[in-house]
Amino acid sequence: ARLLQARGALERGAAQQALTYARIADSLTRRGEDHGRALVFVARAYERLGARDSARAAYSRAASGMRPIHDWLTLRAAALTRDSNARAKLYDRLRTPIARERSLFAEAKPCSRLRRICTVRLSSLPVIGR
Repeated sequence: ARLLQARGALERGAAQQALTYARIADSLTRRGEDHGRALVFVARAYERLGARDSARAAYSRAASGMRPIHDWLTLRAAALTRDSNARAKLYDRLRTPIARERSLFAEAKPCSRLRRICTVRLSSLPVIGR
């Protein structure tokens, strides 16, 4: 029930309320997929509130317990990670070829958001449209 309340609060734009519901759900479910789902809602709420480090940590914890979407959650955590070495370690955890390919594009996002010059090996990017 708390997960549904968290989801509804996120959809209404009430991130603080969503965080409260998601944290309650997290405290009630310490294992399994329900725990992972609760952590995803915690992460989403933190992200909406601008608490990037807390969101990153929650996505990483959720990824460890949710094998089917591990790579997606890891990419979300990487997108919130400022340190390029820490992002590289997260990318090393990716299991599927499509996620590893996506990491190349995901790497461009934090670079542009942080307005820093990033070195991207353009030759390693897949060619699209050929």
